[in-house]
Amino acid sequence: MTFGIYYIESANETINKVQQFLNDNGCGSIILDKNNPIGAEKCDFIISIGGDGTMLRAAKIASSYNISVIGINSGHFGYLAELEVNEIPLLKKIIDNDYSVEHRKMMRVTLEKLGTEFTALNDTVIQRSNNSSIAEITVSSKDKPFLKVKADGIIIATPTGSTAYSMSAGGPIVDPSVDGIIVNSICAHSLFDRPIILNGNSEIKIQAKTRNLDDTVYLTVDGDKTLKLDSDDTVIISIDREKTADFIKIKDDSFYSILRSKMI
Repeated sequence: MTFGIYYIESANETINKVQQFLNDNGCGSIILDKNNPIGAEKCDFIISIGGDGTMLRAAKIASSYNISVIGINSGHFGYLAELEVNEIPLLKKIIDNDYSVEHRKMMRVTLEKLGTEFTALNDTVIQRSNNSSIAEITVSSKDKPFLKVKADGIIIATPTGSTAYSMSAGGPIVDPSVDGIIVNSICAHSLFDRPIILNGNSEIKIQAKTRNLDDTVYLTVDGDKTLKLDSDDTVIISIDREKTADFIKIKDDSFYSILRSKMI
C-alpha cells in the first residue's frame, strides 16, 4: 500500500512522523510536489498535511486519479481535516480497511468565451478589485436572469464550501451531503439581498461588469486560480457529475459535531 503525501512547507516534523508510521506498518510513501505531483498515479491514498487550503488542493489531485484523501491538520483551522497531528496512529484504520468514504460534490467552472474549465471544491468568487467601482452582477438559469445585484462580488459555493468564505459573507451552513449550489452576494447594495440555495442540477451563468471600463473584475476558484474577466465574459457553473472529492472518514464524529467543536 502506497500513500502520497501532499504538504505545506512548515510541516516537516509532521511529515517525518507520518512517513515513519507508514514505514513501521509496511507501507510506502511518495512526497508529492505541490506544483507537479508526479507519482500520484502510483498511490492508493493521499494524505494532506496542512490547513484547509492544502486539503482542497490535495483533494482535487486525488479526484483526478480516482483515489481518496485524508487530512492531518497542521494549519490554523483545519475544518476539512479528519485528524490532528496527535492522531497519526489512527491511519492504521486505513491500512486495516476500517474506514468509510464521503463523496463531496465539486463544481465545474467554465469561461464560455475561451472554453477554459476549472474544478472547484469550495467556491468560485467573482469580485471587483479593491479600487474598482461596484460590480453589476447578473445570474441566470436556463438563460433567464433570476438575480441582478450591485455588489462587491458574488460567491458560488458547494455545500463543502458553505463553511468557508460564503459563511463569512453571511451565507447558510449546508450539510455536505446536500445536492445544491449556494449563491451569495458580497456586500450587496440592497436591503433585501439574501443567499439562495439552488437545486444541484442547476446550471447558472454569471456576467459581471463595472461602470468604468478601466475597472477590474476577477474570477477566483478555490482561492487559488485567479483570472481577470472581460466585460463580455460569461462564467458557467454547475455541479460536476463526473468527479467527486472522496474524503476518508475513520472517526465517528459527524458533520454537526465537527461544526460544534470548530465553529461554535
